[in-house]
Amino acid sequence: MEASADEAPVPAARRPGGSRRADLHRQKLTAVVAAGWGCPRDELSGAGFDGGAVLAGRGRAWALVEDPSAFGLGAALAWADRHRSAGGPLAVIAAAAPAATLARRACSFTRPIETFALTGRSLARAAPAPMPVRPPLLVPNTVAETFRAAAEAAGAAVVEVDGTLAAEVRGLEVGRLVLDEAGWRLAVGVGAVDRAGHAALGEAQDVATLRRVAGLVETHRVAGAPPHPANRLAPERWLRAVLCERPDLLGARRLEAVTHPVLTERRGWRGVAGAVGEDGDGAPLVCAASVGVDLELVPEAADLRVAVEPAARLVLALPVGDALGVTHTLAASLGAPAVVREVPTGWRALAGGA
Repeated sequence: MEASADEAPVPAARRPGGSRRADLHRQKLTAVVAAGWGCPRDELSGAGFDGGAVLAGRGRAWALVEDPSAFGLGAALAWADRHRSAGGPLAVIAAAAPAATLARRACSFTRPIETFALTGRSLARAAPAPMPVRPPLLVPNTVAETFRAAAEAAGAAVVEVDGTLAAEVRGLEVGRLVLDEAGWRLAVGVGAVDRAGHAALGEAQDVATLRRVAGLVETHRVAGAPPHPANRLAPERWLRAVLCERPDLLGARRLEAVTHPVLTERRGWRGVAGAVGEDGDGAPLVCAASVGVDLELVPEAADLRVAVEPAARLVLALPVGDALGVTHTLAASLGAPAVVREVPTGWRALAGGA
């Protein structure tokens, strides 16, 4: 039996508690609500957490989101439900820049959500931020073809990202095309820091080095391998790689990786990996893959759908046990509800990782 939104556990980073930061967030929100809505402090109940605070009273809820990257709408909705204000209005308060992003994401939900930008002690309604534009592929065709051949020879998949092409081994980047004053060139490494390290050591940035790095990652990024940074990083991208190879796990005909600026990096959080394709009937499908409990999965996935294929069916793909009751509740509360699909616990061994 699924846990209800009130019973579902919340990631440790979002749990209420006695930390000084959480107390300050709650005190700040209490003062804002008392001043802006005239709600007496003794009528408010709720909690502070590392990313902000939520209060409820008089049949409505208020949320303070302190994350400058605008992560917090999912946590706000979950906590509002936990504090017995489900269905009532929710006011989300944040600094100006994240408030605009939160306002855009709020449009995907059926629940009445008001978003306010807080500047000093002044509150103003936040207008939805425009959707960021995905950079077009800038790599010339001949360069792209050469890179694809090199990646294939190294046993890596090619993903378009930030206007260029990257080579990934089971979702972990091992190299990409970069543009400098000399033109387009191959840069090998697991992420920007590792690429810089390889370059600083004077290693050749060629197909042979790409093949060596890809092979090293492949030995670690397999089911049952001992813990290693190569199999701990970006698990959601690994899951996406499995789903792109085995779309039948979601009842889909086809899936391919897609990146977009709405899927941004999070400090200390697992991310969301996107894919697009067709469901079993050939209709458009957007998939958001996630590993672990992530309250921001639903708002971010809904934003991705709006960005890449607004009319598509949205599927949230998570390993068994990671889709809690709150995930199902948030997915169902979208204007166009998302479908939650669980993949087997041993998903790493289902494709390319056995």
